[in-house]
Amino acid sequence: MPTRHARIAVTRDPELDAALRRVAPVIGLDKPTTTLARELMLRGAQAVLNDPEAELHRWLAERGAEPATRTTAEALAAPSVAPAPGQPSLSEILEQQRADRI
Repeated sequence: MPTRHARIAVTRDPELDAALRRVAPVIGLDKPTTTLARELMLRGAQAVLNDPEAELHRWLAERGAEPATRTTAEALAAPSVAPAPGQPSLSEILEQQRADRI
C-alpha cells in the first residue's frame, strides 16, 4: 500500500516471532502482523521513556551487579568494611587481583 512515510524492514527472528505470538491474543488475533509489530514498537518506546534506567538495571543484573544506592560522598563517609576474622582485607584482595593480571 502506498504511503508517504518511510518504511523499515524488521527481521522476524525467533524472539520477535515469539513476542508477536504472545501479544496477538491481547491486541487482537485478527490484526495483521505489521499492526502487532507497530503496536509493540510504540508500547516499547513508551516503556523505555517511563523507566529510562531500566536498561542500565538490566545490563547490571546480567553482570551480577546492582545500581548504587548511595552517593560517593555517603560511601566514603561510611565506616570501612572489615574482613571476617582470618580473611584477607579488601586491599589484599585487590593487590592479588592486580598481580594475577600481570
